Amino acid sequence: MTGALRGLFCFLSKRFHFKKNLRRIITELYVRDNCHPFKATLLVWVQVPMWVCVSLALRNCSVGATDSEGDQSQRSFFVHLLVFYGLFIG
Repeated sequence: MTGALRGLFCFLSKRFHFKKNLRRIITELYVRDNCHPFKATLLVWVQVPMWVCVSLALRNCSVGATDSEGDQSQRSFFVHLLVFYGLFIG
């Protein structure tokens, strides 16, 4: 091997081993501290749709929407969402 190829091979080999060790260390930290990144985003994935549904429902209640066909289909859409999330009471 020439010096340039040996240097490139050395560089690529070092980068591979560095990334492999970094992945191992990060995985050990997730296990040790019980803090996987998905856990932090889980609240957002649940809370944002819930906030949208509740805010739209409160908006419709506050303006006194009439029972036209458009409002009825919109209302049934929100009832289906609330049933999906288990919050429909009546």
